[in-house]
Amino acid sequence: MAMIMFFMLYSCQKSPTISSVQNEKDDKLIAEFIASHSISPSGEIVSSSQGGSIPLSDTIYSTQDFHIVHLSHGAGVSPSINDRVDITYRGYYLHDLHLFDSKDTPTPVWLSGAIEGISKAVTSMKTASNDNPIPGKAWVIIPSRMGWGADDMDTPSVPANTCLLYYIELHSISTIEKQ
Repeated sequence: MAMIMFFMLYSCQKSPTISSVQNEKDDKLIAEFIASHSISPSGEIVSSSQGGSIPLSDTIYSTQDFHIVHLSHGAGVSPSINDRVDITYRGYYLHDLHLFDSKDTPTPVWLSGAIEGISKAVTSMKTASNDNPIPGKAWVIIPSRMGWGADDMDTPSVPANTCLLYYIELHSISTIEKQ
């Protein structure tokens, strides 16, 4: 009887789910990236061996969801999740810094339809203001669970379970009018 109880208890223990295993892989990759990269004086992410750069670990703000380096906070207003924003951006795979998508001119994006990591990061940024014409600019590190998760994407081309790195500039906000 004791053997049956032991077997039942042992077999009912939860094994790590695929998502928890992926989260651990993402966390390790992100920690290694932060430890081995810096911000150059021009605001680009570079390997830590480049002189004159500031370690990412000294500049990054981390939440439970994503990591952000504000290069410019902006002095205007922050969008909400229901807003349409005009942003420029560059998207990279974190593991090899392969550029997979970019927009060099302000592009309208509905935050409610963007991947969760972009939505949350952009709502923490501000636009330019009359007193300060520089928009919010930031580097954002997004774990796969806040990107496209376990889904492969064709456009843009992103493999499943890929951590992402985005450079984002927030140019303007168009709030949805309540009807």
